[in-house]
Amino acid sequence: MRILPVSLLGTPTADELEMSNCSNRAYVPDRLFTQWLRTSQVSLRIQNAVEQTVMATMYHAHSNAADVVYVPDWMLAALDCDVDTCVVEPVELPLCTSITLQPHNEGDVEDMEIFQLSLELYSSVRAGQELTLRHPYGYPFVVNVCAVEPEEAWVSIAQADVPLTMLPPIVQTKEPVGNTVAATTENTLATAATKPGAATAATVATVATTDATTLRQRCLEAALRRMQG
Repeated sequence: MRILPVSLLGTPTADELEMSNCSNRAYVPDRLFTQWLRTSQVSLRIQNAVEQTVMATMYHAHSNAADVVYVPDWMLAALDCDVDTCVVEPVELPLCTSITLQPHNEGDVEDMEIFQLSLELYSSVRAGQELTLRHPYGYPFVVNVCAVEPEEAWVSIAQADVPLTMLPPIVQTKEPVGNTVAATTENTLATAATKPGAATAATVATVATTDATTLRQRCLEAALRRMQG
């Protein structure tokens, strides 16, 4: 199967595209959608030739090419744009019984309800994953998945009321003291380390990453070249 970005599907609106990139929703060919729906499995494992893997949810059918699955941009990046010959198959995942999240920035999330609503666009997660979530007000924010139970590679959070733990944000801004306006950045790695798997996620969050816009553009250009060829 070929994997292409949802932006090349042709039908989603601008708002749907923004929402797509804050989800793991995939659009699959009509025939496969009907076939896989009979298995009652909504999670799709997508693996490229070098065994890089992402987990999508079977969201909607499309009537374009029968060998193409459309996914959010972040999935193309996770597969390093090596998406010409991927194996796509429905899988059954263990049900998540608890999840620990850590927002990147203070003020992104006011309460647990925001987390719960934003997670509804994802059907599966794994410990160590960085998720871009969509705030109910419409803007994206980033969280780390610090730990999940059971400790499997991937767990299902679809149609489940999963107990949620929220760690302090990685970046915290101190309130101004007196007449001095001093905004300082603190790393909460020490706090995060008290939670299973959290130290790894917090450390990863401090490492410089490839510019997301450049990577997205590279993936889109590669996909267009494949379609034109």
